[in-house]
Amino acid sequence: MNNPLLNAVIGILCGCCFAFAQSGIPFAQSFTFGMFGVTADQVARLNVVNSAPGPAGQAICTIDLTFLDSDGKILKTARFALAPQKAAQLDLERRDIPDAVGRIQIRGTIAETVAPGVSLISPGSACAPVTSLEVFDSDSGKTSFILTDPKMVPLAAPPPGGAVRIR
Repeated sequence: MNNPLLNAVIGILCGCCFAFAQSGIPFAQSFTFGMFGVTADQVARLNVVNSAPGPAGQAICTIDLTFLDSDGKILKTARFALAPQKAAQLDLERRDIPDAVGRIQIRGTIAETVAPGVSLISPGSACAPVTSLEVFDSDSGKTSFILTDPKMVPLAAPPPGGAVRIR
């Protein structure tokens, strides 16, 4: 099917990605998991590993892990600087959510700040984050479910602040 409007939109988006990469301005490539519910006795965990096989001196990946409520409000966020083959996680416990009652709906997002002139997240790029989201019982540690397929969201400006931790 040849849709001129769709082709134009795709062309504009590709041009914007190229322009960002060539402009010298860092940008964030973001991914999101869908909404899911947690109860008082559960913990939500975002996991990320920089699966790049590169040598120890290879560039560090800057990754932001964030939990949002159903209104898009940030519940908890952390920034990590990950060397190749290093991992990090961010836990959201019920006590981290003020005034939470009953089952609540949340989602997790992952953003990589891409340096100027570096390609987007892809196999073979300098940074190759692999992410998952799991929910487990806070008492037993038993996993309730795992999500492994976040969806890409449109390009955005780099996320604000957050402490950078070298792992």
